[in-house]
Amino acid sequence: MLPNGFLYTVKLVLVGSCLLLLIGLQDVSQAEAPIYINSQVDNEVLITVDDISDRIDILCRKYNFPYFSLMKWLAAKESSMGQDLRCGDDGLSCGLYQYKTQTWNEFQKRFDKHDLDRDNTHHQIEMTIIALQNGMWYHWSPLKNNYNTDPIK
Repeated sequence: MLPNGFLYTVKLVLVGSCLLLLIGLQDVSQAEAPIYINSQVDNEVLITVDDISDRIDILCRKYNFPYFSLMKWLAAKESSMGQDLRCGDDGLSCGLYQYKTQTWNEFQKRFDKHDLDRDNTHHQIEMTIIALQNGMWYHWSPLKNNYNTDPIK
């Protein structure tokens, strides 16, 4: 028969080991969980900057728009590639490319894109490509500040 002190020590070691194991497993599960980035709108959740980059790539290809790097750069300048969830211009400009409602509505009418939603990141990418293809580059401050003329030529 084992002494009571020995059994008590074994129990303490087992309980402590189990606790350490559980803590370790919790850290692993947290590290493996996907990181969700909430967009500026309630109806959409984006998963990582890579997801946004993939969307830009897909739409650049769809519209035969060879300015993928410019689109990523502009998104980084406007919203840190969707990481900065604040709306600029005192809450007037929102989303990946920081659209004001008035500008969005003007573009919808001009390009006959009434099915696109300003609060949808995918739609913002699409509208931005269309706008840039049509010479509307001056609507974005980072482009105006870096270029004296239309960079899409």
